[in-house]
Amino acid sequence: LRSRPRVWPLYSIEPIHMDHYGMFNFADAISTDSQRYIATMIDAVHWNETCARRRQIYGGRSREGNSSGRNAIDNLPLWTEPLLQDFDRRGIFGQYARPNELLVWEFMAGQGVCPFQEDPDFYTGLTILAFLGDPVNMIFKRDNFILHYLAEGGNVLVLDRHGKQWFRCVPFDDRFYDSGEDHLGHRGRHITLMFRHVTR
Repeated sequence: LRSRPRVWPLYSIEPIHMDHYGMFNFADAISTDSQRYIATMIDAVHWNETCARRRQIYGGRSREGNSSGRNAIDNLPLWTEPLLQDFDRRGIFGQYARPNELLVWEFMAGQGVCPFQEDPDFYTGLTILAFLGDPVNMIFKRDNFILHYLAEGGNVLVLDRHGKQWFRCVPFDDRFYDSGEDHLGHRGRHITLMFRHVTR
């Protein structure tokens, strides 16, 4: 994770120190074949198109009126179980509860998400972000610090209670960059799986 100083003249954080801020990266945790299989299973279910990007919502309907609870499918899909078992084998869960909510977000070229921060009283434990397909850039910001992360297909990023205190966003761009300013390529289809535990 690193800042792009010409975009935001703030303090940068080197990738080796990201775990000091409650963010833990697992590179190549999901194979290419598994990514294709999961994407196929996702596309077999109707997409929610009520916002600027397509999404699917599973579980997490415990708080009336919460945006992630509307139009949700009751249970996590069966294809998530091998993923969750793999996360468990990697020791990701530890003392934390397993997720009971999944948000699936699709990002095509030019699509993104505005900065947001999770509600710590509602979403307890870990937030687990699993990435499929083409890379997108993610930006994390807190106080005078900014972190720049390339969310590549197959990677898994785990945020603990400290990591969730950062605002995060996906820029509305049709390209993706490395940890500096170098242009790596044009964005294609990217899918983010966001696993969380919702307080019942």
